[in-house]
Amino acid sequence: MKILKISLLALLVLFLTGIIACQNQQQKTEDLSNFNRLSWLENVWRGKQGEAKIYESWHKKNFWLMEGISYTTDETGKRVFSQDMRIEQDNNHIYYIIKLPGNNRQTFDLVSITDTSVVFKNEDNQYPQTIKYRHPANDSLVVLLKGKNEGNEMNTKLNYEKS
Repeated sequence: MKILKISLLALLVLFLTGIIACQNQQQKTEDLSNFNRLSWLENVWRGKQGEAKIYESWHKKNFWLMEGISYTTDETGKRVFSQDMRIEQDNNHIYYIIKLPGNNRQTFDLVSITDTSVVFKNEDNQYPQTIKYRHPANDSLVVLLKGKNEGNEMNTKLNYEKS
């Protein structure tokens, strides 16, 4: 009788382990699916802000990582601003990371994703707290930066076209 109880307990543990493993695999599949929904971002994008030209480029490195660079040039073509970015999947979550000078990073959490937009937030960041990418047409990209900077509400809209 004792062996039967132990066997039934072992079967129950195996059954529950199988259910948990299936749920984890389903979550990983959903996360991969969400990451793949960002494929429209992969390109070289260019735009203008006044006299300055702005560029943003994204490329997929593997199933869980996209790397990007954003930079601005002045009217002479000299690069006056540049930042490295990445979107990565880690521990079943998608993050947007901006690399800053001195090995500093700003990390934003994915809060929503569709086939044509993605939103990341970090309420603790100085500015921006929200980064939204929209892909309204095949050849255009809109980046919206929102949040407070030194107590003042700021909204920045960057319009890009495929390069």
